[in-house]
Amino acid sequence: MRFLFSFIIAIVLSLTSQSARAQSPSGDAVIRAPCAGSEIVITTTSRLAGAIHSLTWNGQEFINSTDHGRQLQSASNFDAGSSFIGETFNPTEAGSRFDGAGLTSTSRLLHLVAEGNTLQTTSQMAFWLRPGEKSSGHPARNTSELSNHLLTKRVTIGYRDFPNVIQYDVTFGLPVNESHRYAQFEAVTGYMPPEFSQFLTLDMSSGTTAELSDGP
Repeated sequence: MRFLFSFIIAIVLSLTSQSARAQSPSGDAVIRAPCAGSEIVITTTSRLAGAIHSLTWNGQEFINSTDHGRQLQSASNFDAGSSFIGETFNPTEAGSRFDGAGLTSTSRLLHLVAEGNTLQTTSQMAFWLRPGEKSSGHPARNTSELSNHLLTKRVTIGYRDFPNVIQYDVTFGLPVNESHRYAQFEAVTGYMPPEFSQFLTLDMSSGTTAELSDGP
């Protein structure tokens, strides 16, 4: 009887998994919260598999969402067991280089919940390069378009008494059958319009700011 029970559960889980694969959730969502007489509004889209397409406050757009490699998103780079070369084994939240300015993403959204000022997504990240493509003359090391790397992000507008702070928590899930000696994680990178020219860090304990470069 115990074996039969386990077998039935396995069938149910299998059917549930197949159903989930057939019906990916919509990536279109909006969260918002008041801030200094206006609202901070964050928008995700299905085009980017649930990655953040827009962040606005007081009519100002903070995100450059051209192609599938900008946005406000996460990515990772690995050496794939050899010397490290950027972009050649590069799971990317929003999609691949091939996706360009198109309306679909190679990345696959698995889960999205948005309510009030909070957002949570889980996605299966595309490799930035397709098999056979090159970056700066270096060929892709991945053999598939879609990686087995999972990304979960939790975004909350507002933190304690700071309505202008966005809390951004990211979890990277790596497959157990890959071997890497070097890994580079971009927990979050914001690609911004050219009118932004000054970037600062804030020490919340002292209230002081410091200049930050716009480079990696």
